[in-house]
Amino acid sequence: MLGGMQELSEADYERVLARSRGAALVCFAIRENPALDAIRLVLESAGASREWSLFWVDPLGARELTRQLGVRALPALWLYVDGDYHADVLAVAGPDALRRPQSLAAAVAQARLGPPMPPPGA
Repeated sequence: MLGGMQELSEADYERVLARSRGAALVCFAIRENPALDAIRLVLESAGASREWSLFWVDPLGARELTRQLGVRALPALWLYVDGDYHADVLAVAGPDALRRPQSLAAAVAQARLGPPMPPPGA
């Protein structure tokens, strides 16, 4: 656990997310990168810890998974709903999302309503 975010590895990523119910947010960020703490704090202040399960993947420890999934930029914040990929939330929310918790929460809510889609690397 990293501040309320459960770490996912290459071995358990698909299994854990496939079994997840409701919304799950997966943050791809290097542990030492301040962006990881910023995302966690923004999500917590937006109330995400009550509405969504929070997960984290360290791309340095899960390089093959990160490559296979097609994660192109760090940090990345992906939304899954009932085990299905829905969106890259930071791409939907825009560049100021980490400074505006409510815009990030609104982007998650908007993406949650959309249909499932294949992850970028699929």
